[in-house]
Amino acid sequence: MSPVTPDMINYYVQLLRDLDQLDPYINNAMFWMVVRGRAEPLTVTDIARRLDVDLDTAIPRTVLEPGREKVVVLEQSDHGVVVLASNAYISDPGIWASLTENA
Repeated sequence: MSPVTPDMINYYVQLLRDLDQLDPYINNAMFWMVVRGRAEPLTVTDIARRLDVDLDTAIPRTVLEPGREKVVVLEQSDHGVVVLASNAYISDPGIWASLTENA
């Protein structure tokens, strides 16, 4: 697994700036995680399954919409899968175990 690079930092700084334009308060109550596979890269579909998403009813979105409840955005990046949710808190240890398995 490669270390954090300046390109990674720049990518996420820009992502936070873009989100701030959507909602200036989003960074105060946001769940943000990058999941990287240990042995092989993970895909958005892999992470969606780990979050128990019904892939038949999931709605593709390209941005995190302010004010929407229970919306999670998954984005494939060169560094792994970015998981974003507003006003989210994950207290279920089973979800944490699933997200971090071999990651």
